Amino acid sequence: MTTNGVHILSDPGIAAQRHRLEELLDSTAVILQQNGIAGFFDPVMEAYLRGVFAMIGAHEGTLWLLTPEEDFLRPRFNTGPAAEKMLRDVKQDVSKGIISMVLAMGITSHSDRVYEEAKHDKTVDRTVGSITCSMVAVPFSFAGNRRGVISAVTLKPSVDDPNPPSIPPSAASTLGAAAVLLGRLFDHRLYGILSGEIGN
Repeated sequence: MTTNGVHILSDPGIAAQRHRLEELLDSTAVILQQNGIAGFFDPVMEAYLRGVFAMIGAHEGTLWLLTPEEDFLRPRFNTGPAAEKMLRDVKQDVSKGIISMVLAMGITSHSDRVYEEAKHDKTVDRTVGSITCSMVAVPFSFAGNRRGVISAVTLKPSVDDPNPPSIPPSAASTLGAAAVLLGRLFDHRLYGILSGEIGN
């Protein structure tokens, strides 16, 4: 016996639960945006993202989440040697910089010689003491909304140093696919956390 999924979703009882689930999902996602993802971002997610960054030739990568007030992007995961300082001290104003443009417009960005671009905000470079050379950045969505950005970069110690090999343009599609998969993993974990709530 087969069941028509459309009929199930149109059932008033299911529709009411779905609406409640969406509200709980959003409110829980906002808590992650406010407090960070420690304890939520599991070893599988971390290993996967680290592997993607390495595969595309990035020196390091960052998962940024929008604050609930929607005024800053905060780094919530970073693979670089200055990760602790990055997570503690960096806030990216959403009115400035390339990653903010990626978030606002929902587009993918690939740039070489980022440090020469007028739209590049040097806040992160100044904070961690390095120069961003090439970068790919993609929007990151979960719980039904665009809530952050995933970026990967190559770096050098100073402007006078030679540029390292750039992240290739093909990395944009690779990182974009990774962002979609990671968003689904976030949703899966959120649904798991909320499953007990829905039954009450």
